[in-house]
This record gives sequence, structure tokens and C-alpha cells, in this order.
Amino acid sequence: MQTEGIDSDSNKRQKTDTQNQLPSRVIHVRNLPHLATEGELIQACAKLNGQIVRILLLEQQHQAFVQMTTVEQAQAIVDHYRSSSCLIRNRPIYFQYSGRSEVTVKSQAPQTITTSDNNSTIQEEANNILLATISNYRIPFTIEHIYQIFRTYGEVLKVVLFEKATVHKALVQMGTSESAANARRSLDGRLMFNGCNQLQISYSNLGELKVQANGPRARDFSIPSPGIPSSFNPANSPGFSKPMQSGCVVLVSNLPKDKFTPDQLFMLFGVYGDVLRVKILFNKRDNALIQFVNPQQAHLAQLYLNHLNLHGQEIQVVISKYIEVQLPLPNQPDASLTKDFSASKLHRFRNKGNPTGKDIHAPSQVLHVANIPETVSEDEIRQLFGKAFLFLT
Repeated sequence: MQTEGIDSDSNKRQKTDTQNQLPSRVIHVRNLPHLATEGELIQACAKLNGQIVRILLLEQQHQAFVQMTTVEQAQAIVDHYRSSSCLIRNRPIYFQYSGRSEVTVKSQAPQTITTSDNNSTIQEEANNILLATISNYRIPFTIEHIYQIFRTYGEVLKVVLFEKATVHKALVQMGTSESAANARRSLDGRLMFNGCNQLQISYSNLGELKVQANGPRARDFSIPSPGIPSSFNPANSPGFSKPMQSGCVVLVSNLPKDKFTPDQLFMLFGVYGDVLRVKILFNKRDNALIQFVNPQQAHLAQLYLNHLNLHGQEIQVVISKYIEVQLPLPNQPDASLTKDFSASKLHRFRNKGNPTGKDIHAPSQVLHVANIPETVSEDEIRQLFGKAFLFLT
């Protein structure tokens, strides 16, 4: 999103749109780019310190309605963009007052708003089936990826993948409309992978998502499927006592050589699951095998760390064909490259089960540090982390 001075033609068009409309808490936004997100609209309004109550995006019309807390906040935004243009993805966006005083959103009922231009009513049905549209598609994804993303917001019943006009989409049926609303609110505009595969979430108009048979493009999680790890069943409970399963080991390739030790890989991948063993390959030091407690945690690590940039190199994380990482004999030359962490006290999820939405986030430059003693000062924290990181003030 960018702003810059606008020319006389744009200024004239903006004045024509707004001069006959009385100020309102609801702003009508026009000319949005394809698959615009709530986050992009929030960024456009945030610079004027306005508080947004709710947003209704109308994808096919390339429009949106943004309800502010007060008329004054809405007026500040409209007035600002009369003299400065707003660009989202290099496309000029136009702001004007709506004829309505609020955007009506009712749970379990249609979301309705009436435009001031032609008095037409646009409805969006709130239900438990979501349509996920993926823009900036670069990395192929599977049903497991979609399941892991949505399951943190509630029970996932069914997932169907499909393409429409070369755009990748997914239908996700949640257990309740409340969990669907939470998923939509939290995931709209988020990236599936680092720097790509952006999600745009809307409600589907389907009453029931039908899955004829489980396969790579459709799955009903209440129906067992041969060859599919049982850990993707929402009723499946994790634990250390389970027998060895396929899908627990990931292969990491294109690691910067001599930059990582087994302990460092344990800490990095341990954010997304409890790592049991790490092995850096003796004859191929830019490759490593990492074994998790169960397939679900291995898939989470793949979801969040695949294509992550480390020391200028983009690593690749895939599920390995091996079901476990073998420990070497003590006298073997690669003994120091393999380590068993099964007794580690640093496992995050040993006592509370698999990761949940509040535990898991994509890698970023901001760290959350908890359990700091009250006597520790900010300077002491800076000194501790300053050994490895550069602080920005």
C-alpha cells in the first residue's frame, strides 16, 4: 500500500463521488485489486489512527465496506484520500461515504449491507463451510497442509481441493459456524508459506460439503483411509508411548554447510513439535534428518519451515521415507553429527499434546520471551540476546 499526490483528474473523480453524500461511519471502498485482503485495507486506514469495527469485502465487485468507530474517523480517512491517492498493489483505490450507518453482521444469518449507489442488497451467508482462495501461488500444498492450518481454530470435518480458472482453491467444512468464523477472521490475508501462497477466506454458499471418496483432492476426516496417517484424524490423541509411525521424520536439504549443529536444529524444529533425534548426513552436510514424536508435528514443521531462508539459502523440508533416525555406534566417524533428544527437558508439547494456534507462528524477527524474573532489566535482556542478535530501537 502506497500513497502519493494525485493528479487533477483523480481529484475531480474523487470529489464527484463524495460531494453529494453525507458523512457516515461506513466507508465505501472501490476499485480494489483482485483478491484484496482485510489486512491491506487495515493498513490503508491505520495511518490515520482510526479504529475499524468490521470490514465486508466484496470480491467479485472489487469493493469493500469499512465501518469505523465514529463518523469523525471515517471523515478523516475520506478527507485524507481526497488529496492523496491510495495505491494497493499499484492500483488506485477510491474512498467515499456509504449511505448506511453500519455494516450489519449477524451470526448464523446473512451478512447484509445496502449500497448508496443503486440500493442493491449484497448478502454473504455465515456458515461452517469456508472457501479458501490462494493467491501468489508458488508452492504446491496438500490436504494435510489445509487441515493443519484450520484445525487450530476448531474441528475440521472435510476438505476439498480444486482449481477454477487456474486459481487454486479449497473448501473447508468446520465443526461449527463459530469455529469457521474464528478461522476466517484469523486466516484471511495470512501466508501459507514464507513469502507466498496468500489465503483469502470467505464463506461458501454450500449447505453441505460432499466427499464421495477419500483421495488426494478430497477427504472426509470421519472416514478412515488406507495409507493416510491416523494422526490427521481430529479425534486422535498424541503421546510419546505410540509405536513408530511413518511420516515422523523430515528430510531437510540445502542447509548452509557448517552453520548448524544437531542442537541448533533441535531448537529450530522443536518450535513446531517435540524432536526425538537429529542426524546431519556425514557425506552430505547440507542435509539432515529430524525425527518427531508423531506425523502431525512433522507436517507442521514442513508447513512452517519449508522454503525458509537461512543464511541466504532457502531450505527444503519434505517428509522422509524413513520411519526413524538410527543412532550410530560411538566409534563411528559421524557419531557427533547425530544426537538423541528423547530425554530432553526442552520439549514444548510433552505434557500438553500437539501444538495449537496460540503456540505456533511462522518464523519472524520478533521473539516472545516468557517467564522472565521481575528483577531482570531491559538492559540485561539486551545483553543476553545481543550476543547473537542486533537490536533495533
